Amino acid sequence: MRGVPRLRHEGPHRARGRARHRCPAVDTAFELAAQHGTPLLAVRIWHDPDLPLGGWFDPESTVRWDAAHAKAQSELDHALERAKAAHPALHVTTVVADDDPVLFLTALSIRADLLVVGRSTRPGERTSPVDALVRQATCPVLVVPPPWRSSSASPGVLAASGG
Repeated sequence: MRGVPRLRHEGPHRARGRARHRCPAVDTAFELAAQHGTPLLAVRIWHDPDLPLGGWFDPESTVRWDAAHAKAQSELDHALERAKAAHPALHVTTVVADDDPVLFLTALSIRADLLVVGRSTRPGERTSPVDALVRQATCPVLVVPPPWRSSSASPGVLAASGG
């Protein structure tokens, strides 16, 4: 395995209280990377449509974008704390990006052996970016269900990529 990129697809404001709790996708990615002796690339994708990409020309927008990016980085750091403590020898690189999660992770899939992603927990959501990622990725995608699923649910689904 070259690396195990991971998706935490939640808007910058949704993960507020959850980042400190156990995240099965993070735990799974760390376990797999440790078992295979490979480094881990932990990815946090965020996007706020109220912060346009051209916003860096406006000082106020730049400050808001920087704050949103710093918050996403902090959420990722908090989400990884427990797993890093459990696997101190594992080399972990983090990436935080304001981008489309499917496009970004599909691009990463070209160089990865496996993507480990969490399934969104948004109520009423009929489709997920994970569904599109599974179809477009060039490597296998392991979809880890959210922690609220019943204990009879499988710990993850290994999906062959469409690419």
